[in-house]
Amino acid sequence: MKKTYAVKPKTEIELQFEDGKSINVTFDAAAIQHLVADFDGGLSEALESEYTELCARIIYAGSMEHESDMSIEKAKQIVSNLDLETLTSIIEDFTDSLGKEKKAEIKEFQKKSMTEFMVKKST
Repeated sequence: MKKTYAVKPKTEIELQFEDGKSINVTFDAAAIQHLVADFDGGLSEALESEYTELCARIIYAGSMEHESDMSIEKAKQIVSNLDLETLTSIIEDFTDSLGKEKKAEIKEFQKKSMTEFMVKKST
């Protein structure tokens, strides 16, 4: 049986900061590999982490190929300075790159995590 796959390009984003600096983030197989290899619990645990932690891990993993000095601490610092809309967009762009099944699973978790995040933020 012959199968044909429509190849879609990897997702690339650029985070531009007020000071003129920018960071490139790519959602590809290398980013997934960093999520799997660099964190205990692998991809599943990374995808189920708290909202801001998830975004930090995504920025970390997606920028490792571009930013030699990237660390999870630096990614967390970046996330702490992002507005909620940008956080959500980054996570959505990443989940879009994972395919339909994973996206549906992550969307459900995001709803729960976002509610918890908003409750924490208001207290």
